[in-house]
Amino acid sequence: MENTNTLIYLLKDRFSFIDEIHNSEKLNSKIVSLLFTSFSCFAIYGAIIGAQLGWTLRPFFGTGSSFELFRPREGSFFTAVWESFHRIGF
Repeated sequence: MENTNTLIYLLKDRFSFIDEIHNSEKLNSKIVSLLFTSFSCFAIYGAIIGAQLGWTLRPFFGTGSSFELFRPREGSFFTAVWESFHRIGF
């Protein structure tokens, strides 16, 4: 949460951040916080895109069933996870 607040602070008040860089006030902690938050955002984004890409390409990799070039659309990764949770009882 602290990293997110730091990112929001940096986006809102860029000029004071630049002044702090010139004055070397808390520079290392802010850079580490910004890098960690950026990496976290890109990791979450990559996981979401990767999950959907894996779902889309699953007929081509390791399903064990017969290959069909055109087949009916079965939804998305996220709808399958949602339906699985409902079947389990959550």
